[in-house]
Amino acid sequence: MRAEAWGRSMVLIALTGWGQEGDRRRSNEAGFDSHWVKPLDIELFTRYIEQLSEPAPKTGTRANGEAVADGCASGAPDLGGGRAQLWSRPRATVT
Repeated sequence: MRAEAWGRSMVLIALTGWGQEGDRRRSNEAGFDSHWVKPLDIELFTRYIEQLSEPAPKTGTRANGEAVADGCASGAPDLGGGRAQLWSRPRATVT
């Protein structure tokens, strides 16, 4: 999907029961913007979704070192609670 023009700015979120480092790495490698582990903290997830309307930088680097030019860079926001983003679009901190 990321190779297509229509998919470059799409936000992909992994929601899974698997949260080991290798699981998060595979989500990253598959192109997901963030990785969340069940059970989902709905309040935390809602804050994350709300911040997606904020403009993202046009360039950056994914956690694996891959340069990106579509705003899907590393630097997960600090949403508190330690919920399972491996990496995410850079956004303002949500408290």
